[in-house]
Amino acid sequence: MPGLTKFVERYTEEEKDILSTFFSNIDKGVFVLQNMPEVTKAALVARYSRSEMSMRRLFLKEFVTDPETGQYYGDLHEAINAINNANRFSIGGKRANAFFKRVFAEYGDDSVIDNAGDHIAIEGVDQQEAKYIEHGRLAGYIEKSTRYVDFTSKYKIDAEGYILEKSTGGDGSYLYKEYEPVMQSPLSGAYTQTMDLLFDSVKKLRSDLEAYLKRKMPIEDEKFPVSVNGVQQAVKFSDIVAGKVDDPENEEKRARAAYKSSIKAKSLDLARGLLPASTMTNLGWYASFRSFDHSLKKMLSYDYPPIVQTAMQCYAELEKDNSYLISGVMSKHGQEEIEFLRQQRRVLERLGEEADKLYISKTKGQGIGSFKPNGISLRRRGNDDRNAVLISPGANQQQLYTVAAMSIYPYSKLPLKDIIRLLRSEEAKASPVNAEAIISASVQGRSNRRYKPPRSFEAANYIEEWRGNFGIFRDLQRNRFVLQERKALGINEGYTIPAEVYKIGAEGFYRDKMEAVESLYKDMNAKLPQFAQSVVTFAYLMRWYASFDLREAVWVHELRTGRQGHPDYRKLMQESFYQLSYANPSLVNTDTMKFVDLGNYDLERLSAEKSKEDKLSKI
Repeated sequence: MPGLTKFVERYTEEEKDILSTFFSNIDKGVFVLQNMPEVTKAALVARYSRSEMSMRRLFLKEFVTDPETGQYYGDLHEAINAINNANRFSIGGKRANAFFKRVFAEYGDDSVIDNAGDHIAIEGVDQQEAKYIEHGRLAGYIEKSTRYVDFTSKYKIDAEGYILEKSTGGDGSYLYKEYEPVMQSPLSGAYTQTMDLLFDSVKKLRSDLEAYLKRKMPIEDEKFPVSVNGVQQAVKFSDIVAGKVDDPENEEKRARAAYKSSIKAKSLDLARGLLPASTMTNLGWYASFRSFDHSLKKMLSYDYPPIVQTAMQCYAELEKDNSYLISGVMSKHGQEEIEFLRQQRRVLERLGEEADKLYISKTKGQGIGSFKPNGISLRRRGNDDRNAVLISPGANQQQLYTVAAMSIYPYSKLPLKDIIRLLRSEEAKASPVNAEAIISASVQGRSNRRYKPPRSFEAANYIEEWRGNFGIFRDLQRNRFVLQERKALGINEGYTIPAEVYKIGAEGFYRDKMEAVESLYKDMNAKLPQFAQSVVTFAYLMRWYASFDLREAVWVHELRTGRQGHPDYRKLMQESFYQLSYANPSLVNTDTMKFVDLGNYDLERLSAEKSKEDKLSKI
């Protein structure tokens, strides 16, 4: 198995000539996109998230190859020559150095690096590295999707660790991370055996689940949004085949494609719980250089060696053509900031451990909160089965008046404190100018979840502790304006088992794999604790806190309860909505959060996939 530096392919000489123009290197797992329009970069990264191919291979196959002839576009090499000739005349060398020194001196580093950005691709990182990278706020990330991409393909690897090709037989290697300290330890055999077992199991489970889903929800019984006499309706597939719709032949094709995609997505969703955190992924990262500066410093401060290595590779690629824009990372002040972040984390880690000891001593070893020292499983959780616990309601009844007052403040001649005082009065409560009416008016006319409430909603704040499996965390972490901090991955909280696994009689099969994980985790935690988290699978429960304002709560809960979402995080967000609305009904309700979906569905992606097929048919 390759490490990060070998998570690359072999290319022909012609491919190298093409790729070297558009990517900062052709032999590393981290590289910058260059010499292509922004729309091409954006499209390439978006397509990347739903492909098994590396970005450079994807670029060759789908972006510079004519789909009709299978050959490179005729003017490709002419364009490459023009780009290379133009680059020779770009401002560089001493002139560039002098120019940037003057600008930095006159305007300051932050003003300059905030207005320049770049796209970088990172391939072959494990799930923990991806989560560290994506912890930033002011950046755009897109990652290889577990919903649309099968991670259980095997690849042929040469002696130097380069990927040769996808294996069509049973030979080859799964793409999970092999860590040098682990592979040089006595645990290497157990690690490799357990990882192979997990990937084998995901493949088998997914196949069994796909067959079950097709039996349970045959295409003949499903309804699809189609046009009937010019009117969009939900029509059963059997009626589409019978010709009872407009354009039945093409509607049947699109319905079959949507059904196939939905079944695949559902089976991948259900089976992903057995994927380990060592699973290799690819991601695209777009940011300003100010954001890169801050993120790389954070990454370099971690005590997890793989993320430090990745940070150094990112710095090396960004530095090639942007040395002054990224120079703050390795400057004297940058190194001091990295050390500050490292020591800050270590001090807080030590205090957290001391707090655990003190609490256990104080409670005479009865455990911490609702979970026991040896861990608690979803299988036997006791009385407290809440996965969304409201820690700080923040927005109490008094803040109702504050939010309402701030909503009309720009349009009133009164000072803010006088508006708040007025809204609290009995006269206002009995008039059309009451706080509830103002809140209702603020969200009136929202015909789409993308229509946002006013900024005044940001005055109400909440803190919750969420408990969900690692797969849920991976999805919800993408909501970057929610303040989220998590505990380390582990086995103590137990794990989730999808209902469908029980229904196909695979509970024992599933639990056997978890026992193998727990055995390896305990050995790794005792001997190589830095890498123990890598063997924990997506199904294991974890805790993290989430702090957000009401405006962000509207966005997150409406987005993450949407029908097409993963059922696991939909349930957590539904529970969170109930918690918030119970504690603060004046501000959190189905009026302010009009598009919260509290329903349950089987093939949740079916309608969205049919819509996608309809759009593609019109291109």
